[in-house]
Amino acid sequence: MLATTSLLLAATSAVAAASDHPCATATEVCTGTVLVNMGGPVEALPTAETIIAGLGPVLDQQNLLMVELRGFDRHTALSCEGIRVNEPETVAPCAAKLGARAQFFTTDQAVRDHDAVRAALGVPKVTLFGNSYGTVSPRA
Repeated sequence: MLATTSLLLAATSAVAAASDHPCATATEVCTGTVLVNMGGPVEALPTAETIIAGLGPVLDQQNLLMVELRGFDRHTALSCEGIRVNEPETVAPCAAKLGARAQFFTTDQAVRDHDAVRAALGVPKVTLFGNSYGTVSPRA
């Protein structure tokens, strides 16, 4: 259920981000879709304006697709008090708290979510744009 709920929320967020862009209108000719993965830990949609500005004229001919990563958006946020990802001794207690559901918050799951949203929207292929840890997903 967690995976399905997260995917549906991700798809809703992705459609909302893409639908505001001019290339998403029926009068524009789009040559493809840019899938953005900002990495983490960060919510994708609050960064949409920055991404749109950064990609600039690329988006005149490309749709923009942003998918919230599981565990990083406000609907499925993972929260472990005191965790500091640069301090390994704070990560183990968080992992213990998550238990078996930690398996649903991995890079391969994020890649599967991206691909499922892409397929659900009928997009045959995407151009990946990653930042920080988001550059790992093309290799996953």
